[in-house]
Amino acid sequence: MQDGICVLDFAVEDSSEDSAEVFSIVQEALEIAVGVIANADDSLGMLSEVVEELIELHAKSAQRAKPDPLVLAEWFIAFHETTEVDYFELDPVAYSKVLGEDGLARVRAWAENADAFRRKYMEKRFAVLDQNVEVIVRTHLAEDGYVVFFEGLARALEEIGEYDAAWEYAKRGTESGSDWQARSCGQYWVDLARKWYPEREEDVAKQVLSTWPFLEAVLYPERLMQL
Repeated sequence: MQDGICVLDFAVEDSSEDSAEVFSIVQEALEIAVGVIANADDSLGMLSEVVEELIELHAKSAQRAKPDPLVLAEWFIAFHETTEVDYFELDPVAYSKVLGEDGLARVRAWAENADAFRRKYMEKRFAVLDQNVEVIVRTHLAEDGYVVFFEGLARALEEIGEYDAAWEYAKRGTESGSDWQARSCGQYWVDLARKWYPEREEDVAKQVLSTWPFLEAVLYPERLMQL
């Protein structure tokens, strides 16, 4: 399967390929993969990983192929309403340029009446698309402020260029405890500093590694190579 993903990835990036044909092939592959995972043992998560990669490729190929916005919107909706599996989501932000005003309006209208799980996810992503900080904070912290939601909120704020706000929530999540969720938030905080505040990375890393010293191998693998 991974070989097939690599071939599709290359085709999506190759400007000499027929973009409409590549898009059609990727879409069919995604639909087949979803059908397979519905009837397979995916306890190791390998099939889910393939589906996630195909979802990413589908959005990228749509950017090149530029299918009809309303046709894409209906397919987008149908993907979420399948009875086979219900734990994969398409991101309206990734499709926003192709969907355009009309396609996005159709998806928004559907999302408002979707089941609670889908509706919450779409509210978060449309808040990012609209670059509405107030709504982003409200939708991401609606679940009582658990650490995992601090990281999700910080990532959403980074996505729209609100780096200072992302920093504050990443810091809050990291300092909230020592469980795996806080650890994940800490790892993200270091990455955030590395990208946008390099002069502060050393201090952040020192704080994070004081709680989870084993993360050094993940954050700075080159240090192990020097031993």
